[in-house]
Amino acid sequence: MKLVLYMAQTVNGMIARSNGETPWSEAEWKSFFKTAKEYPVLVMGSKTYNIMIKSKELEKISPKLIIVLSHKNKIKPQKGLVVVHSPREVINYLNQQKCPSALLIGGAKTNIAFLNEHFINEIIVDVEPLVFGKGIPLFAEGVVEARLRLAGIKKIGINTVQLRYKVGEVV
Repeated sequence: MKLVLYMAQTVNGMIARSNGETPWSEAEWKSFFKTAKEYPVLVMGSKTYNIMIKSKELEKISPKLIIVLSHKNKIKPQKGLVVVHSPREVINYLNQQKCPSALLIGGAKTNIAFLNEHFINEIIVDVEPLVFGKGIPLFAEGVVEARLRLAGIKKIGINTVQLRYKVGEVV
């Protein structure tokens, strides 16, 4: 099972403003939606899920399955939506379903939880030409360190680049 983390961020590593806003370029959103449609499963934290439901962004993707990592049980499972409590539960569920790959789309606490368990195989980061003085970082504070190998660089907009990294490979 391959788990790919996909995030947009500012030049200083913020994935959103402190209030959750993500003022990304049209090129970034186009790249995100195209990539998300390539995966049968989207994995995210409950805050990300609530933001995407409110903004109707999930409707633009129509994933076959959404898995939400939540500790508070405020999200009710329904058809096409599974709620779990740990990264290990996500991976176990995906393995039971014989899912070949899934796309992890945040947020910061969810990203670090999966990285801490060494479940992320690849990281795709779209870097937008913005700096937020305050915001939500790509990874919440954690104890893990990871070695990454640059697998590709692509210009996806006038001022936006996409970086692809393989996780855990010797540099």
